[in-house]
Amino acid sequence: MPATLTFHFRPRGPARFAVGGFLTLWLGGWAAGEVFVLFTLSRLLREWTGAGPMDMSVGKAAAVTAFLLLWVSLWTMGGVMAIREWLRCFWADERLVVTDDVLTLHTRLGPFVRRQRIGVGQIRRCAVRSRHQQPSALVAELENRVIELTRLGTAGEREQAAAALNAAFALDPAAPADPVATDLPQPLTAQLPRQWQELEAAFCDAPLLVPTLRIRRRQTAVTAVITLLLLALLGLLGRSALADPSLWPVVAFLALPALGCGWGTVWLLLGRRELRLERHQLVVQRRFGRSVREVAQLDALELVESTDSDGDRWYKLQGLRSEGKPLTLESAIRDPADPRALGHWLQQRTQIPYRDAIPSESEREEQRAAALLELKQRLGETGRAGSWMLKLVERIETDKKRPPAPPA
Repeated sequence: MPATLTFHFRPRGPARFAVGGFLTLWLGGWAAGEVFVLFTLSRLLREWTGAGPMDMSVGKAAAVTAFLLLWVSLWTMGGVMAIREWLRCFWADERLVVTDDVLTLHTRLGPFVRRQRIGVGQIRRCAVRSRHQQPSALVAELENRVIELTRLGTAGEREQAAAALNAAFALDPAAPADPVATDLPQPLTAQLPRQWQELEAAFCDAPLLVPTLRIRRRQTAVTAVITLLLLALLGLLGRSALADPSLWPVVAFLALPALGCGWGTVWLLLGRRELRLERHQLVVQRRFGRSVREVAQLDALELVESTDSDGDRWYKLQGLRSEGKPLTLESAIRDPADPRALGHWLQQRTQIPYRDAIPSESEREEQRAAALLELKQRLGETGRAGSWMLKLVERIETDKKRPPAPPA
């Protein structure tokens, strides 16, 4: 492998000007709305602090303030995402640098710069992946996850970079990220996904697998803050409703999300679903405070794939039991790395059967070929219009199989 290997990617193609032009117009309207709402909120703040006269009742002012705060939060998030995409169209730069068995990704998005390091020994292969309605991305497939490296540059540049990285790292470009899909040997030690944590239980010999406590604490803090804000607003509205009965419907409407957030905070603080790791068996139990209730005993695991109405693939790790429907333990969209890693880890930890039911690439090709053959047969039986469509389908199929022209 060369001492230093560098790849440079920038925005390419005319489509980015169309997307960037639309985002420029949209961001102009977004900025106008943002300024208007912030100005309105500043006026309400002056009225709340007594710096200006109150033009409405306290209850109505609280309701308007709550609505505007919610609206401006969502509006600001949408604007930040749009600005990020605008920068990716015109002011983005990504570099891949390989030095001393480390792959470093340098990402510049506008004035912001980020650096990410990946050990070469962790990479199983580099590949270009296509996602639904999104440009193909150059990714690095690790043992238990997939890291997106870049979507910038042309498709040819990303393909060349993937081939060069695989050659430099002596990796097999045809090897999938998961060895089970092609009956290859499994890794000696499966890695537990980062969102799970193993604990030693004080009341039984079997250890427990629970959601990562650090992530759980963050979720609890965020939900608690939202709950306190809703309860404070509910108290102000309830006080005003004593003098103005017309506000009671608003109080009742706000009470529902306040109660929901309150219960969510209590559950995150005191409750959780646990997996008890026994030999040849996996027990799902629900904990709330000091109370523990057994939910199901799982005898096998299965990783399945489904497609939603948008064409996105969902992956679920399900626990199979002798009675009742399968129980979902982990799910992910587009990328099966985390459910698959959890399935491998649980199989090695508990010795229960695990089956990967996700079709391999060769099986997907066979399914697509069978579906295309069925489509051709149906078109051939539908008369002149069907024959014309059949010729069009065959022409498209021929164009796809034709190798790309070499660069001039």
